Amino acid sequence: MKISGHLFLTFLGNFRLAFAECSRDTLSDGVDAYLYAQSEGEIEELPVIANLNYTENRVRTNLDNSIVTNDLTLDWNNTLYDIATCTTWTELVSSDPKKPYVLGMRLQFDEDGATITKMDSMVTTTGDWLFNATATLQYFKRESWGIIPENKRDSRATLKAAADAYADMFSNVSSIPPFGTPCCRTEGGGSTCASANSTNLNTCVLGIPDASKNPVYLVNREYVIDQAYGTVQVLMDFGRMADSHQFMLREGKIRYVHTMSACAKGKNCTTSTVRRMPVDGMARRSVDLRSV
Repeated sequence: MKISGHLFLTFLGNFRLAFAECSRDTLSDGVDAYLYAQSEGEIEELPVIANLNYTENRVRTNLDNSIVTNDLTLDWNNTLYDIATCTTWTELVSSDPKKPYVLGMRLQFDEDGATITKMDSMVTTTGDWLFNATATLQYFKRESWGIIPENKRDSRATLKAAADAYADMFSNVSSIPPFGTPCCRTEGGGSTCASANSTNLNTCVLGIPDASKNPVYLVNREYVIDQAYGTVQVLMDFGRMADSHQFMLREGKIRYVHTMSACAKGKNCTTSTVRRMPVDGMARRSVDLRSV
């Protein structure tokens, strides 16, 4: 059977992408370009393909109308590098009271790691779930996400399985995430480790709703996995909210969780929808997350 030249080239291109592996240094150049563009509000600085596929809070959006066109003061940022898929995830905090944001940007690069082929952002600001950029900045600065010696790194499968177990527990009471001790979750502007006496405990279990009474399905998951730092980030739909969960693991156990959840358009899910927990000021998800 003969294969046309066009089909062969298409197959070859897909084969190269399937087995792509980029260097951290090359991906870092692209991330630096994004950080500069975000700080200046200049999308022209981005090394992107023509007709770029860009989504913002899970909705296809024109890059010309995106968060990237806002010049933001970047008080803090951290990037995960998934060299196996040529993908990065950058988490940023801008605590400027005039333009406060906690956001994440997923960059998909070509097989050479030089050109951005897809961008997906998670953008939270005033009115989103528990939003408080100043508090988030404070909690993030406390944490240490150092590089792990190569012989002690968890496998990609282990990191992904931990993230999936966490996401599945919102709809399946049998799903038990591998929480370590200590474990802290920063959710919006709240932290399960806000008080000094909680920083050595596993507080990631606090504030999790009962899946048997109000199951919520976390679906359409997309992963960025960085074995060198023991991290995995998942962009997904949390009920009807756009959502990001980021995990840091050590020896198979979850130690830190960062979450961002954006309310559906026209909704405000931070007022009159939560009741307080008596521990560390975290809020229970008493709102029906299938409807926000």
